[in-house]
Amino acid sequence: MNGIVTKLPEFIKYEVESIWNLFKVKLNMERIMSTSFAHITWVIANCCDEERVNEVLEKFGRTKTPFVVKTNGIGIFTGKRPAMYIQIKPDIEMLNFQNELFGLFSPYAYRMKKNYRKEVWIPHISLATEDLSTENITAAVKWILHKSLKYDIRIDSFSLVRKEKNKDMEVVNRYNLHRTHNE
Repeated sequence: MNGIVTKLPEFIKYEVESIWNLFKVKLNMERIMSTSFAHITWVIANCCDEERVNEVLEKFGRTKTPFVVKTNGIGIFTGKRPAMYIQIKPDIEMLNFQNELFGLFSPYAYRMKKNYRKEVWIPHISLATEDLSTENITAAVKWILHKSLKYDIRIDSFSLVRKEKNKDMEVVNRYNLHRTHNE
């Protein structure tokens, strides 16, 4: 798997990791921890031409201005494989950023994940995925319901990542957003 993500700043990383640890200890849920670090996912594919993607992402990062996203509590993706996440309030700057990344990544990617098309993408920070079920979802919500999970997150970089089967996710390359509002 390859994707483009933004690693979370320390103050939220610790909060998310504490929730992951709580779920592991209290509910025996640990699949989310295989992602290795807390992040926002912009786009995912089964694989990509990392060399070509790296070239276009380096250029893209130099043209973009850092921006802020706001979180707003807990959300749940329903269906056969439910997931719990921290909601991110979509705004036009963030949606345009994600859509541009999708457009740059897709010519060099294979089997793009459809949930990342601009028409259906829901920005979020995953808290529980594969091992969330109808049997433990109520308990999971109970354990974190008291948390406000409202943050302002400055997006000033993004990373190309790789995750091979049964291995942790690793950063292939990180790209800083360079342009300032004065340029």
